[in-house]
Amino acid sequence: MKKGINSIILFLIVFILCNSVFFCQNAFAEENPKSDCESYALVDAETGQVLLGQKENTVMVPASTTKVMTAIIVLENSKLTDKVTVGENPERAEGTSIGLKKGDQYTVEDLLHGLLLESANDCAEALAEHVGGTRQHFIELMNKKAQDLKLTHTKFVNPSGLWEDDNVTTNKTTSYELSLILKEALKYPDYVRISRVLNYKFPPLPGDTFEKWVNNKNELLFKKNSFYYQPTVAGKAGYTKKSKHTFTCAAQKDGRTLIVTIMKSSSKNDYFPFIKYLFDYGFNNTTKVKLYSSGEKIATYKTKDNTSVPLLTANDLYYTVDNKDFSTDVLKNKNSLKDSLKLKVNLPKNLNKVHFKKGDEVATASISVNNKDSLNIDLCSGITKEKENELLSKFSNNSKTYIYITIGSLTVIFILYSFIKKSKRKKAQ
Repeated sequence: MKKGINSIILFLIVFILCNSVFFCQNAFAEENPKSDCESYALVDAETGQVLLGQKENTVMVPASTTKVMTAIIVLENSKLTDKVTVGENPERAEGTSIGLKKGDQYTVEDLLHGLLLESANDCAEALAEHVGGTRQHFIELMNKKAQDLKLTHTKFVNPSGLWEDDNVTTNKTTSYELSLILKEALKYPDYVRISRVLNYKFPPLPGDTFEKWVNNKNELLFKKNSFYYQPTVAGKAGYTKKSKHTFTCAAQKDGRTLIVTIMKSSSKNDYFPFIKYLFDYGFNNTTKVKLYSSGEKIATYKTKDNTSVPLLTANDLYYTVDNKDFSTDVLKNKNSLKDSLKLKVNLPKNLNKVHFKKGDEVATASISVNNKDSLNIDLCSGITKEKENELLSKFSNNSKTYIYITIGSLTVIFILYSFIKKSKRKKAQ
């Protein structure tokens, strides 16, 4: 009897231990999920810093996350109430579509729902033709915007993100630059609003044989989904067989906005938990610190006439620190971070000659933190400076030369005068 009880007790102990190990392993896996994505970036939207990353500057294919830029160009160049008449090309678009037909007429807002929720390629083509006049001109607008945002590795050849037959001409970007594109999109309230809609019904058109519904592919927004993440603001998913899964998303918490972008992942089941982990890491393990306030004196410039020009910061300057790199005291006393800063003021060559008013941007500064990250900020003048008189300036710079020339000229005149006077006397005699 005792042997039987002991065996049962031993079995229970072994069972509990095994399950405890299994539970701990799963708990750890849940706490630190892994992803097979080739590239990712966790970016602070305000400072532009990469807080965590892997191959974040490696050029890859964005797939339908391309449509973030498409939406930006549409919102910049049209009204939501504009009517779009669908042409021939959208009907022929491959991949995901809502079944647009030539002659269909919807508003820009309708088609943006199809673009951002269902990732419909026919909606991308219809919007591109409506806004750009031609598809090619719209693509030129996309690339011009990429240049304006200083995205050196980003190139677009279509508005949808479909993989082109020629790999050379396929849309290209990096996980870091795609994060910056989403950062730009967040400036448009209509982008955020539409990208958060869970599903949308298109208004019926004459001749429709079925209802058109589109559904959001961002599973971080669905409360009943295991991937739900409450701080989520907006995101966009993409997929092709060659590019695999891509995803870019923003989240806000405690006054901060972070962006996560992953590229070339094999499974949503992997990348959604990984994205949540990256967001949590950023919010819980990093701190945003204000290094300088707008209008704060950062340096002084002396002109050639000894005028002191205070150089003031044009905007607030923030920096995100990893909490483990700084003590709690330093993080609480944010001014003490300035001890780790190295400042280099970059002045234009002609600053002495130009006129500028108080508040005008006159220079820039490069700021290095802990010899690691370099930040840039515009500098404004704290005073109004009148333009120097160029003649006086030249005279001041070459005063000796002008004195010698003047003395020489007077000497020649005196000699000529004396010579003429003597000649007259001789004639008179």
